[in-house]
Amino acid sequence: MKVLVVGLSPALDQVLVLGESVEEEKIFRPDRRYRSAGSKSLNVARFLARLGHEVHLIGFFGDYIGQWLLSQCRAEGVSVLPIHCDDDNRINVTIIGAGKEYVISDRWQEVTDHELHVLQEHYGHIVNDFPFVIFAGSVAKGVGLDDYENMVRTAKEAGAKVIVDAKPSFLQVSLPYAWLIKVNQFEARGLNVQQFRGNLGITCEKSGAFFKSENGFALKAEVPQVPCVNSVGAGDIFLAYLLHVYWAEKDWKKALLVSSAAASSSVSTEAIGETNVSLFEELKRSISVKEVGLDGFSEGPFYGRFC
Repeated sequence: MKVLVVGLSPALDQVLVLGESVEEEKIFRPDRRYRSAGSKSLNVARFLARLGHEVHLIGFFGDYIGQWLLSQCRAEGVSVLPIHCDDDNRINVTIIGAGKEYVISDRWQEVTDHELHVLQEHYGHIVNDFPFVIFAGSVAKGVGLDDYENMVRTAKEAGAKVIVDAKPSFLQVSLPYAWLIKVNQFEARGLNVQQFRGNLGITCEKSGAFFKSENGFALKAEVPQVPCVNSVGAGDIFLAYLLHVYWAEKDWKKALLVSSAAASSSVSTEAIGETNVSLFEELKRSISVKEVGLDGFSEGPFYGRFC
């Protein structure tokens, strides 16, 4: 699969693992530390590259953190077209202590009109070369809803299958053009499942995952409870495996099963983007996927009914 990922606010993800619980007025030294090229865009790009796909990425990169992110992506086989940004990339921090996780998401990266124009210009030159285009993750301050919609529309008009995993406001403007959208259970609260005619994947935290096909059928994956160590990045693993398996098998049911198993196995690990291999295989055998009905269903009761 040849895919272009659009990264409008890449970040460095850092995980700090403490040997004790977090308390006020105390200085902590972590037992373990993990760093990775993160945010949804870089995660999805790297995970798809690990699965053997030809992955290209265009996005904003600063002078210091951005250069480290570039080196990590390229080391994993992602071909990157970096657009320089004076405001350096974000650092997101996850702290794990005594069975709890605390996530600190950095402030938005900010881009100028000129930097946005440069990205749009390069994007317009290359988007025609890709059958799949993915918009994933946070969006830098300075990128408006109209800018986002225009890029999504351009990919659709170029003939690409457009995949979107974004915050609700950016998701809404993408709905007329998306082939697949992926959200979590909280983002799904404002989404009218029946009105969206494309493919829809929803991760439901402790109660599995839900999928609605553009052909009208709906599936629910029932996943056994897995002790959660670090949930960050699980949704990105879900999306990468969902695309990977469907591209290979053209079977949404199998894709939902495998992606649910991969995402669930990843929450048992400390590092972002890693899977517990033995648990992954066990979950593939134990997860059940069944068809569910949408008769009489509207956006209101989604959260309670399926998640």
